[in-house]
This record gives sequence, structure tokens and C-alpha cells, in this order.
Amino acid sequence: MFLKCNLIERENIIIKGFNKELLGTISHDLTIEKIIISKKEEAEQIELPPQKTVFIQCNQEIKLPSNLLAIVHGKNSRIRQGLEISSPIYQPGHHTKIFFRVTNISSEIIILNKGNAIAQISFVKVCGEGKDYNGTFQGEFEYKGLGDYSGHYLSKKIENQIEKLEDLEKKIYAGVTAIITTMIAIFGFFNIGIKISEKTDLPKSLFFINLGLIGLITLLFSIIGLFFTKKKLLSFLVCGGISILAFGFLFYFTFFIAKN
Repeated sequence: MFLKCNLIERENIIIKGFNKELLGTISHDLTIEKIIISKKEEAEQIELPPQKTVFIQCNQEIKLPSNLLAIVHGKNSRIRQGLEISSPIYQPGHHTKIFFRVTNISSEIIILNKGNAIAQISFVKVCGEGKDYNGTFQGEFEYKGLGDYSGHYLSKKIENQIEKLEDLEKKIYAGVTAIITTMIAIFGFFNIGIKISEKTDLPKSLFFINLGLIGLITLLFSIIGLFFTKKKLLSFLVCGGISILAFGFLFYFTFFIAKN
């Protein structure tokens, strides 16, 4: 049996955030206190893109007796706007702020602001005897994140894989850019080598010219390796040493031998 508005007010179930103007026939509207984007990021206003999800912390705090449970459900206006509400059933004995997940299933951006009515809560009488709720989320007045369940580790693993894929995607783009740059530079270096060899004693200088060009090519491929290694300092020192030697050889042949 659902409680009507007069009983919701009389039973004093909503101990914080209650407002007569938010009462419906068998419900009380829930209003936004915080928009939880992640465990470390909160907002009072957000433009929620299509297919994106956030958690909502409401202004309303409930304290359920042993004979009542609470159901959070969508407001008709919000459902038509394109918001989908996912919420647990709040069990008898539960004392908590109201939290639930909101997903934008529309094709448009939906703006959410602190204080907006976003969902409704209704109360149902429960028959029988038994223990009251005393689980992980008892006394949740600030967002606790995920519960201590085996499913938590699976979720974290999936989140880590997504982060790894995004990181790999960035590295691939950077690597492709570096490779293209390297190929252009290689042709440029060989062109310089040919011009230098035309002005020098080829048999005598060819070894040193090629050594310099190989050094530069090695340097460029080492720079590419920077995108795929965690040993940044070692790579920097190696690349720096190769760079100094390679540019030293080319500088010597370009400005001293080529002039003669």
C-alpha cells in the first residue's frame, strides 16, 4: 500500500529536504544537491551529453521505520525529456541521503542544476517481521562510491582497461606523427649527405657522412621510442648523446670540409 501525501508528511519520513510544495499524490519530489561526475569530481551544474551518466545526491534525507520501504522513480516531465533513473529500493530501517544514477538517453544535451526537481520518491507499507537494513550504505550522507563487493573489482578492471585504451590511442597518434616526421627528415638528411659528398673527397668522407646520417636516423627512432617507454630519463640521455655526436659530424663536414 502506497502512502498518500498526508501520510508522507505526518510520518516524518523525510527528515531533511521536506517541502509541502514538492508533495504529489503519492510522492515527494527529489531535488539535486550535488551532481557526482566521479568519486573526485562534483558539480552543481552540468550539461549532460547524450548517453552519458552521472550520480545524483539529493537534498532529501530519509529515515525509514520497520514497516516502510521507499521507491525512487522518474518524474513524467523528466522521462519525456530523456532522463532515465536507476535507483535501489530503500529498505526498512535505512537512514540515508537519496542517491541514484541518471542517464541521458535522448539525442540532446540536458542541463542539470542544483535545486532542480529530478525524480520522485514514494513510500510503501511492508508486512511481516524481520531485521532492518544495516548494509554498506547505511548512514550514507556523502557519496561513498561503489560498495565493497566482488563486482567492484570487475568494474575497476573495466575502467582501467578503458583508460589504457585511451592512453594507447594517444600513443599511436603520437607515434604515427613521429614516424611521418622521421621519414621526411631521413630524405632530407640523405639529400644533405649527397650535396656534401659532391663537394668532398667521396671515398674519404663517405664513412663519416654516413655515420652522421645514421646517428640522426637513430636519434629520430629513439625519439619515437619516448612515446612507448616509461624510462624517460634514460631515453633522454641516450637520445641526447646520439644527437650531439650526429650533429657534430654533420656540422664538421658541412662547414669545414664542404667549403674546401
